[in-house]
Amino acid sequence: MVKRIDSVSRWRKKLLSLKKSTKDPVILCAFILCVLIYSNLFPVRKQQHLTTLCPLDSISSIYGVVYSNPVKNTKNKSYSFVLKAEKVCGIKDAESSRRFGSGYSESLGDSAHSMFSFPSEYSASGNVDVIVPEEIAEAYFPGKLYSVSKGSAVIFEQGSQIKIDGRMNARGYFVANKGLQLPWENTPLSKLQKIRAFSRLSFRKMMYGWNKAGGLFLALISGMREYTDEKLKDAFKDAGLSHILALSGMHLSLFSGISKNMFSKKLPEKLSLIFQFIFISIFVWFAGFSPSLFRAFISSTIVIIFSFLNIKKPSVLNILSLTFLIHTVIFPEDLFSLSFIFSYGAMLGITIFSDFFTVLQTKNIPFSIAQGLGGSLGAQSITCPVTLKALKTFSPGGIISTLFVSPLITIFIYSGLILFILTLIFPFFSGYSAFLMNILYTVIEKIVVFFSRLPKIQV
Repeated sequence: MVKRIDSVSRWRKKLLSLKKSTKDPVILCAFILCVLIYSNLFPVRKQQHLTTLCPLDSISSIYGVVYSNPVKNTKNKSYSFVLKAEKVCGIKDAESSRRFGSGYSESLGDSAHSMFSFPSEYSASGNVDVIVPEEIAEAYFPGKLYSVSKGSAVIFEQGSQIKIDGRMNARGYFVANKGLQLPWENTPLSKLQKIRAFSRLSFRKMMYGWNKAGGLFLALISGMREYTDEKLKDAFKDAGLSHILALSGMHLSLFSGISKNMFSKKLPEKLSLIFQFIFISIFVWFAGFSPSLFRAFISSTIVIIFSFLNIKKPSVLNILSLTFLIHTVIFPEDLFSLSFIFSYGAMLGITIFSDFFTVLQTKNIPFSIAQGLGGSLGAQSITCPVTLKALKTFSPGGIISTLFVSPLITIFIYSGLILFILTLIFPFFSGYSAFLMNILYTVIEKIVVFFSRLPKIQV
């Protein structure tokens, strides 16, 4: 009864704070910007596309730096990523043949080559979306070394200098059929990116030894889903639990909590905050800046800065609004990705509606359960319409399944981290680690599969 009174009181205070927030400049700014962007009244600078003097349909090779980690497309057995182009090679005489026909070029003989052919190399700038076959992208992956003999072994990680051969398709994607690894740049940033790339490869190799449990742990810690069981991924999706596999605030809060427990009691408060920031920065750097994880990182950084400067912490809505503004400036191309919209939508729903839904339920069910359901309902209140619009389906069971699966995933991550450290110190312990993790994995799998069978809403 006391907890219900407290939750009602919190909801009333929240209503008052929401009323006051309409005059808050940060929240007001974020709201106006959101309306302008998603109503298409304000043009947004999206990804800078490939710019070069070479005709796009004549490009045969691209030299550049990997800008984003490859994402696996399970339907066509390929990977897609963004390449920051530095130089391109074109097919000679392609332009003259296209404009005047091959017969015209041949009739002019050598003079045609000097008049209408173009150099084979051109400087380039901007980004290009690349599609590579899985046998090239997975060349260095454990258990998938079949493609090394083809001479196309390339490290597709951020910062990697590569050359790819292929052709541009009608949709503006460069479809590669061959790759070549180039030397990494001799700069501090490039060296750091090289360490990250090989660390991620080493982590893959260790997790490969943990079998299916290793595949799930790999996805939860680093966002790499190449070894996650396809049936389990589909079960997570059907159960409305895709957000658990996507790196987000839940994962960052776990690492933030670990660092806080490690340093807060042993170090002065400000020094503890510095170590906490370093700890979560290393995690985000290793995992990659996905829209949802970057949102959580900005919010955590804001909270740490305010605590470090002994400034009164702003409301959660203030932090979310400021995060939105900063994110929009740094990565405007994220604005229209589903990961970005779901991440901010879920946080907005939890912030505004979670207490309201909690109050509604505390009459009939225990407060702790009502609070969990309130958070799930709050998140779904915003993301549900977006899910129906974008994916044409919605899984109401996700509201309940989150309460059961989230705690198990937390145990799974903490257990994995402990066993991972033990395996690093005592390599012989790897087999025992794999055994223990697969027991947890089996429990999670059965529960997720059960909830995936619940009815769904189709549009």
